[in-house]
Amino acid sequence: MTSIIRMSCLFAVCLTVAVLMGGCAGEPPPPAAPVRPVKAYRVKDPALERLRTFAGTLRPALESELSFRVAGEIMDLPVKSGVQVRQGDLIARLDASDYELQVRQAAAQVNQADALQKQARSQYERVRELYESRNASKSELDQARAAFESAEAQLASAQKTLEMARLQVAYCSLTAPFDGAIISRPAEIYQAVSPGQTIATLAAGGNMEMVIAVPELLINEVHLGAATELSLDALPGRKFDAVVSEVGVATTSGKSAYPVRLTMLESVPEMRSGMVGEARLAFAEDRGVLHVPPVCVVSRPDGTRFVWVVTPAGDRAEQRTVRPGALTSTGLQILEGLQTGDLVVMRGVHRIEENSVLRIVEDEGTDAAQ
Repeated sequence: MTSIIRMSCLFAVCLTVAVLMGGCAGEPPPPAAPVRPVKAYRVKDPALERLRTFAGTLRPALESELSFRVAGEIMDLPVKSGVQVRQGDLIARLDASDYELQVRQAAAQVNQADALQKQARSQYERVRELYESRNASKSELDQARAAFESAEAQLASAQKTLEMARLQVAYCSLTAPFDGAIISRPAEIYQAVSPGQTIATLAAGGNMEMVIAVPELLINEVHLGAATELSLDALPGRKFDAVVSEVGVATTSGKSAYPVRLTMLESVPEMRSGMVGEARLAFAEDRGVLHVPPVCVVSRPDGTRFVWVVTPAGDRAEQRTVRPGALTSTGLQILEGLQTGDLVVMRGVHRIEENSVLRIVEDEGTDAAQ
């Protein structure tokens, strides 16, 4: 019995010591705060330029639709799409039989008018001699002079008709006005065509150009000679320099955008008319006004607005009250509360709190308008 009592006392003492030693070890450490990944936007200097991208289609800088001045049936069509031609090379020829008949007819009329003119001249000179010797009246002289002048006018008219007929024959041959390549040939051999109908489209072998449409809000900031950069979907990874060569003064049909022509400073053999690409133009920001993406700004219950600004340490963010302005095509204006270079949380603003540990991912390519 005594040994049982002793064992109970010893167990109680050991238990008491264990409890006391456990109390001396302290509370377990709190779990580490979670690291929240967020995306941030760096506020840009308003004086800096921003790039805007516009889609466009590549085309030759000099392109001409070739057509006949007269109607007829195509008898010769030696060119095909894609062939190179030199200035003066034959593009197409019409059947000139009808026009050659007109030349012969006009030549006959010239011969007839020439004979009548010579006869009238001779008659006028004879009557004038008679009038000078007082053997013809004044009215007879006037009549002979009028007949001679009429014959001269008829001869001149016949000569002009012959000249026009010869031109009609010459117009039956269509030649290349400059060196280049045939990019299309809608006409076919033995086809009857009318004046002005496109026979072939000739493109010069020089530099290419791209036509883009610029919105009316930006068109006044586009100037002739401004440098730009082009890229083509068919030639990925390559950039090409270009300049603004023409700024439209009227909108394109049905749109509130103006056509702007960009002339490339270099061309490569891989370029083809009709290739789709993009042009990047630089526009100045509104001077003195900062812009941020609208998603950066958070509303408080009292109606004030704030943004999360990353601290200099780079792992925390603090609230900063801002006064927003108008929402523009550039982004949301910030009139007070920010300065150039501030790093503002853009994605994840509703998941962070004061002193939250953050992993910042700065988005270099985001425009403030997004």
